[in-house]
Amino acid sequence: MSTRTSIWIGRVLSGLVVAFLAFDAIIKILRLPMAVDGTTQLGYPERLVVPIGSIEMILLVMYLVPRLSVFGTVLWTGYLGGAVATHLRIGSPLLGFTLFPLYVAALLWGGLYLRDARVRNLLAPVGRSTSRQRYEERTEMKVTGDGHQWQPMSNPAAGQAPEQGGRR
Repeated sequence: MSTRTSIWIGRVLSGLVVAFLAFDAIIKILRLPMAVDGTTQLGYPERLVVPIGSIEMILLVMYLVPRLSVFGTVLWTGYLGGAVATHLRIGSPLLGFTLFPLYVAALLWGGLYLRDARVRNLLAPVGRSTSRQRYEERTEMKVTGDGHQWQPMSNPAAGQAPEQGGRR
């Protein structure tokens, strides 16, 4: 699958999960009866419906901002882990309710993986080169640890060593 195709599949997957989570956050912020009833049935007081919806909306914005998307996904994972614990505590059915937050988290991470090269490089299988490694091989330039400075790679055949400092 081409990179362009995977990015578009990731965007569609992310769009679906964002639509679901936005709906959930909005009905809580608006204190719609179904949101209030669902939250109180889970054992939370009615006064926490709007704060929970607000937290969801903040996490959703973080997920949508490219610079914050990885951090937002990590925070969503923690939030959804708490939802699993809540369902376990009240004895909800396992596949239909208790594990549903894990399905949502898998969609969040799957969409992010497909549309964000940073996540793909981070989770690249051992032995498979990353985009950075392929770039370095093509250009004979080495990326420093912070990802901002580039240094010429040494060329042992020509007896050259990399210059000190690097360039931006």
